[in-house]
Amino acid sequence: MNVKIKYLRQLLQKLNEKTGEAIDKNGLLIIGSQIDGIGDDYIYKKIFLEINNEEDGEGELGLRDSTFNLILKSLGFNNLKAFIESLAPEIDAQLASCEGSYYCYVRSNAEKGQLFRSPVRMWIEGNQLRFELKGPRLFYHAILELRHGCLFIPMKSEEGKAFYHVYKMGTRKHPHVLQGTFSGVSTAFDPIGGRTVLIRADSLYSELTNDSLDVVKLEKSEALAERRLSVYFRDYANNNVSPNKSYSFDLSDLGDCE
Repeated sequence: MNVKIKYLRQLLQKLNEKTGEAIDKNGLLIIGSQIDGIGDDYIYKKIFLEINNEEDGEGELGLRDSTFNLILKSLGFNNLKAFIESLAPEIDAQLASCEGSYYCYVRSNAEKGQLFRSPVRMWIEGNQLRFELKGPRLFYHAILELRHGCLFIPMKSEEGKAFYHVYKMGTRKHPHVLQGTFSGVSTAFDPIGGRTVLIRADSLYSELTNDSLDVVKLEKSEALAERRLSVYFRDYANNNVSPNKSYSFDLSDLGDCE
């Protein structure tokens, strides 16, 4: 396998922290003798000497998978991916506070007021907040990022269809409702965008269901959340954006002018 030099330097540091041995010839020979199956001088000759004079931490060194994995296992890691993930900082507390189940609402890209409701779950895995949205046919996944007070969700299905959601979060933790925008393509593969809302659910993700709701009928709902959603998503112009149809892909597609 090819391993970035910056990770190998951090690996040597972890070996130093675990054993108390110096990162020099004598220390590395002692460390190597304590790891069955790699040879006393493997770490010193195959890693330390090879990277000692390398300044570019993004450079790589080729190592035998089976031998390198024995070193990783001596530190408690099953593979290189697990080791790299352990080096990243802990997940941001505000981002972690988003963990839970939600309903995602978007208005259909049509004048008729249909509101699509989709189950969503956010969960912590390692040092990342992961995202899953269950559509009527497809599942979408993403790794979430919090930047400039906004939650960025670049979701993609295994079939290749993708959407990008951005929600305002500010400095709030444990949000109940998040307002945002989405962009992507329609079923006919036309660019579309608009407003979207995430509302935290009291039920488990496995109990949440997809639905297509009539915006007008929601006005008379007994549930306050549905009445608020009806007002928010009532007008097409305030919630949906789509470009003109493209035919010639020149200025005439933008429309006539006097």
